[in-house]
Amino acid sequence: MKLIDEKGKLFGKINIIDLIILIVLVSIILFGINYFLANREISTNIYFKLSICEDDKGRPKNCGDVPEYYFDFIDENSKILSSDGSKVVGEIYNKSVKKNNKKDVEIIIKLDVVRKRGGIFFGDTLLKVGNSLTLNIKKLLFVGLILDYNEDLSSLYPKTTNKVVKIKLKSKPNFLAEEINIGDEELDFNNKIIAKVLSKEVYNAEKEVITEDGQVLLKESPLYKDIELEILLEVEEDNNYFYFLEQNLAVGNEINLNPGKVNFQGTIIEIHDLP
Repeated sequence: MKLIDEKGKLFGKINIIDLIILIVLVSIILFGINYFLANREISTNIYFKLSICEDDKGRPKNCGDVPEYYFDFIDENSKILSSDGSKVVGEIYNKSVKKNNKKDVEIIIKLDVVRKRGGIFFGDTLLKVGNSLTLNIKKLLFVGLILDYNEDLSSLYPKTTNKVVKIKLKSKPNFLAEEINIGDEELDFNNKIIAKVLSKEVYNAEKEVITEDGQVLLKESPLYKDIELEILLEVEEDNNYFYFLEQNLAVGNEINLNPGKVNFQGTIIEIHDLP
């Protein structure tokens, strides 16, 4: 049997011209579908973690070192407005202060965005880690530097756990030993408990005393105390390392704490899980 007979039919059944026209039509349809899918815009909501920066004509400035009033104006549940303030386009879900410093503010927001060819956009701004975007809330216009983003809100929160640390404070004034009480708590700026004193032991501190004949002796001092504390901490876990307000928890390291009415620094002598 001939491939194409004298009537121009493929295998004597299909008209070759009709086949060519059919192939062309199918190709055009497939191209159109592909073009439409590639260029369509999909409105969605995505969560972003941002470091707050000052606004320098739409560019980020002094990220992680902004004036303190930024912290007061940026509240959880604050609505994010469009540039002209006419509609709500997002919401602030969480704010936190890193390094226990009011000038270093991070927030997690939900934002109305558009997925289209080339990436994810908020207005004309391409949203990628390391890029910045200008946000408008009722009281403040500010710039955020994108640290991370995801459709899953929980993925942006750091993994937290509890650790008990024993710390030692050497040769501290008597009043400090009296001011630290079992049950004292340290709160973060969202009034969440992040540290709690579980136990306290106080010993008379020893001081070096030089005698008249030049000998160096250790004698108990009535004015100073050695203090050992067990403190329950809420810590962040990162690759099997643990951090409290970005202070690395390791035996021998110093740690700053602010439970109750006092602020002090001690040396970590033991770390363990809750019994």
